[in-house]
Amino acid sequence: MFYSILFPDVGTEPDLNRTEPECFKDLNLDQVLGRIAYKKKDYGLAELFYTPLRDAKAIAYRQDITRELEDPSLRAALDEFSTAIFNLKTTMADIMDSLLSGNRHYDNYMTRGRVMDCADWYSFEVSKLAGALRGRELRSEGLRGFSEYLFAYIASEEFKTLGARVKRLREAFSKIEFCMFLSGSTKGLSNGVLRVSVQRYDGQPSHADELLKCFEKFKQGETSGYERSLPDVPGIPEVEGRLLEILASLYVEEYGDLNDFCKRHIGFVDNALSKFSREIQFYLGWHESVEDTRRHGLDFCYPSISESKEHIYARGCYDLALAKTIETGIVTNDFDIKAPERIVIITGPNQGGKTTFSRAFGQSHYFACLGLSVPAREASFFIFDKILTHHGREEDVTQLNGQLRDDLIRLRDLLGKATDKSIILVNEILASTTLSDAMLLGGYMMDTFAKLGAVVLCVTFLDELANHGEETFSMVGLINEEDPSQRTFKIVRKPPNGLAYAEHIANKYGLSYEKLCGRIAK
Repeated sequence: MFYSILFPDVGTEPDLNRTEPECFKDLNLDQVLGRIAYKKKDYGLAELFYTPLRDAKAIAYRQDITRELEDPSLRAALDEFSTAIFNLKTTMADIMDSLLSGNRHYDNYMTRGRVMDCADWYSFEVSKLAGALRGRELRSEGLRGFSEYLFAYIASEEFKTLGARVKRLREAFSKIEFCMFLSGSTKGLSNGVLRVSVQRYDGQPSHADELLKCFEKFKQGETSGYERSLPDVPGIPEVEGRLLEILASLYVEEYGDLNDFCKRHIGFVDNALSKFSREIQFYLGWHESVEDTRRHGLDFCYPSISESKEHIYARGCYDLALAKTIETGIVTNDFDIKAPERIVIITGPNQGGKTTFSRAFGQSHYFACLGLSVPAREASFFIFDKILTHHGREEDVTQLNGQLRDDLIRLRDLLGKATDKSIILVNEILASTTLSDAMLLGGYMMDTFAKLGAVVLCVTFLDELANHGEETFSMVGLINEEDPSQRTFKIVRKPPNGLAYAEHIANKYGLSYEKLCGRIAK
């Protein structure tokens, strides 16, 4: 039995997070996933993007679906179905609101006719999707399971009966013909009386034919069309509703059949198909979001996922939020972490890509645990329980804490939430104190990281932290050897060069190479 396109079974469906994770803004995930959720807000996808999976089976299930949806024609067919079913459910919700409002003007045959129209529309869309999937060899468990459910559903008596009754009603109402007789006057409106009577059509001549014949002699050549489109929903429900009530008294069998149809089939939308129409937008939104990035030649891959941290790596990794902003000139990087290594110390010049590298690391893990493709050429990640970030913030003078105290309070809170399955991304803290104090506090921080057992990336100016122990190694942001002012934005595995703190001080006091060159040029 098909359960969900997002989860293989009920046991793998977690409690969804209703609020945005704290790491979203620091990792610029709000610029990628938040934007998708906003564009698809009618489908209510935000909580799905807020909830990374912690079950390897569920992640693999989603990866297979995401990979299969690389096929544009398959995506187009599912998107058409999803959009149609969503619009249909919206229309049916309006109809139900009308029926439950207690307003007699809406509880009439006009509203029941809209139910029949929606059922006809539903039958058409379901059959159209079945036609698009027929003959396709679907590989993923999720899409294959949905396809099998769909074909079983359209072969069911429930669906066949629905389609047959709609067809019979259409045929019956298409044969109904009637005459309207208008008498009296509407002059002055409030005083005028207009009487409308309705009866079965009995071969009376058509006034339309007589009018066309009368004006035929004035026709000179081809004429322009002056047709106007009328709204689908009548604008005077009281009048149309009353007219249909009279017709129902003349065509008792046909309108009685419509009444029975509405009683029996008012909830005609299948729950599994309705659920699928929403959930598939999770994948469609992702593919729509990354399509432009792919066109600019950047890679996406489907990483291997495990609960082990023995070997974590990525080749050609990059910051997707940045790539969607500048589109060209993106520099990709690699990382390779093998046990017992768990802590990466990243040093190098300012504006050299260190923070971007840290964001790319966090983003890729997050996308991977959603079961989506990741911005890299090849990768292997582990299943984390949470991503915790500590990025530098402007000092809040209202707190009277000072920058250092604020950094330490936030670090303490972060460590209180962390486990050995967490990912911790620390960016340029302890920069507001002296070197000796920063070294002392940084040593305590590293001791805590080592004891905790979490995976840590720490962007810092303290080169000495890279020599903490066997669990720690160094990566450095490179510069152009011939022109130190030029950043390469490449982050490579190598020992620190001992210049990070000097560059930090030079930048702090406006004595960096770039600023000095600028002054000399003036």
